[in-house]
Amino acid sequence: MKNIITHLAALLIISLSISSCDSGNEDKPVITGEWKTVERTIRTNDSALDTSMNYAFEEDTKENDTTRSFTELNVKTTKREKDTEGTSGLINEITESYIIKGDSIYIEDIKGGTRISKYLISNRVLTTYGNITSEDLRKMAPDVGIDPNRIPDGITGELKVKETR
Repeated sequence: MKNIITHLAALLIISLSISSCDSGNEDKPVITGEWKTVERTIRTNDSALDTSMNYAFEEDTKENDTTRSFTELNVKTTKREKDTEGTSGLINEITESYIIKGDSIYIEDIKGGTRISKYLISNRVLTTYGNITSEDLRKMAPDVGIDPNRIPDGITGELKVKETR
């Protein structure tokens, strides 16, 4: 009886060690490739502003397609009217450099400065979380049809962007 218990214990230890080794061989998701924005939301210290900006983000997502294409060195962001191709319906397109450090993406803004976002990634979903201020929102507002002068001073919060492949 002791022999059977010893053999079962040894078999259990071996099977656990084999299964734990297998889990380390899974491919890690990569950021390179094209990602389509499906959701943008902000949460700040001004709930009325949150409501209007989040509504504007939702309407913009219904009317336009925004994609980010990551290569090894650059990220190209393209915004165009839905159901258009090529230069037809192109609203804007910018290419910026980026680097990844740990769980953060550092994008060198073409207007100067660096945007830093924490990110979570799976094979099909990329979610970024970045801190935002009044100044950041004033830069974003015209892109979604909001008067930047309506953004009060002293705003701080977080912008969440969800993208899919």
